[in-house]
Amino acid sequence: IKTLLYPHQPYTGPYKGLFLFILWTHTILAIINFPLAVITLRYAFKGLFDKHKKIAPVTAFVWLYVAITGWMIYYFMQWLNK
Repeated sequence: IKTLLYPHQPYTGPYKGLFLFILWTHTILAIINFPLAVITLRYAFKGLFDKHKKIAPVTAFVWLYVAITGWMIYYFMQWLNK
């Protein structure tokens, strides 16, 4: 359904190298983000706070990076892809 609503649009703007770097790192970290969040929450709910404290900053950083780069990818595709 996604490809019917939003057909494939390759980025052809002036910052293609930067765009591809952001896209690849965003994709890889987005895949890693869900299991990392589940593990972090599991440690917290089980009361394993030492493990939770070690992994929570990493999880937060990955989540923040994926969120910010998601908006950047949208910006690249909608506003710089002319």
